[in-house]
Amino acid sequence: MIELYISSLIERISSPLSLRKSVRKRCLINTANNLLKKYKERKIFKPVYAIFSRESGADAVRIQQLIEQFTKPDERLKFQHWLEDMIGLDEGSIIMYVTEKDKGKDAFTKVLWVNSNIKSLKDIEEDEIIKDFTSTLSKRYSKLWRLYVFVDGYKVVDYGTKIAGYCRTKLFPSNDIENEDSSQAPTLDAVDLYIQCHHRDECVSETEKDQIRAEISTRPLGTYSMNPRHIYDEIWTIVRGEHSK
Repeated sequence: MIELYISSLIERISSPLSLRKSVRKRCLINTANNLLKKYKERKIFKPVYAIFSRESGADAVRIQQLIEQFTKPDERLKFQHWLEDMIGLDEGSIIMYVTEKDKGKDAFTKVLWVNSNIKSLKDIEEDEIIKDFTSTLSKRYSKLWRLYVFVDGYKVVDYGTKIAGYCRTKLFPSNDIENEDSSQAPTLDAVDLYIQCHHRDECVSETEKDQIRAEISTRPLGTYSMNPRHIYDEIWTIVRGEHSK
């Protein structure tokens, strides 16, 4: 899995599109280099968060949103680097791995249909037997969908449950990982994550947290700013300064 991830990074680094995005290219290069170094040193990545497919209801709708977002490599990269920068980890310390939402290759088989039309089985709506067959295939393959967040094994003790807690807030409230500590990690938003990683020993009131959240909401961070840490540091200094007066 790690080998495939590194290979995909190298392909994207060499693509013409990546050359036009110097910041993104630097992140890709750093991530690939750090991953290769860890891989050669046989450093193990451990899963701290996982989501399995859901078949119906609001959970299934949310899963579909995650599939549409994170099957895109750039979206996974943004999420990884946001976490790494916020926590203070080297690029390549966190990996998000997502399987494709496979409807089953058999469902895409082309057949000669009525009036000499060539159709994929999945596009044949008028025949109930075929429709039931492709629907069964879709459900069967959808159960195989997985999203994982892996962390450098040497960082898991310090940051594994924090990362899992943030993923439960940002991605999906359930954690399907088998590890009990990670699966039951308390939920954390970005402000909680920042404080627990950098100011854990300080007494921070809920009022101060709310002030930080309010200030963050006014900043043009976008969905995932590539370098959020300096913004949080700046706001932290402002809020703590006001409370020390």
